[in-house]
Amino acid sequence: METDIRPFLNDIPQADLDVLLGFQRQIFAALRSLFTEQKLLGLISKEHQQDLLTLKVMTEAGKLTPVIDRTYPLSEAPQAIRYLEQGHARGKVVLTVSE
Repeated sequence: METDIRPFLNDIPQADLDVLLGFQRQIFAALRSLFTEQKLLGLISKEHQQDLLTLKVMTEAGKLTPVIDRTYPLSEAPQAIRYLEQGHARGKVVLTVSE
């Protein structure tokens, strides 16, 4: 039986929610590894300011171009996820948020 946590998500600040959901995926990966032949590992990256500045400079100079396959408005997030799940994406799929 799965518990639907969506009703509780509105009470959690976004930064805490990002950490919570990321941590939850890592826990499930570790548990799933116990019962499958595949060994699933969590990946934690640490961004360094100098690396991000280098990427910024390269992007502004036109030396680095992100590959964006499709852009969807946030209201069409389910369609964007279906597109990703079908394996069609050949670049990033972007959700846009308008104010």
